[in-house]
Amino acid sequence: MSAVDDLRPAARRAIFETLVAMAWADGRLEPDEIAAVHAAGKVLELPDDVLEALDAGPPRIEHIAHLDLGDLDRRIVYLCAA
Repeated sequence: MSAVDDLRPAARRAIFETLVAMAWADGRLEPDEIAAVHAAGKVLELPDDVLEALDAGPPRIEHIAHLDLGDLDRRIVYLCAA
């Protein structure tokens, strides 16, 4: 069992979408950013269709904020973004 197993699916997705938003922050993706975000998605055990969201452009931040996240999940997402 890994620490990732303790994260709820909504938190995993929010972490990934936050990383995607950070990668897109300058309006473009570099190959190393793509590799890093895909690697993080694999570690978070996300399905391939979620990983493909990276190619769709930056996610809307307000969508991430509306995911079903408790206080602890929000803190974890913030920590990962930092």
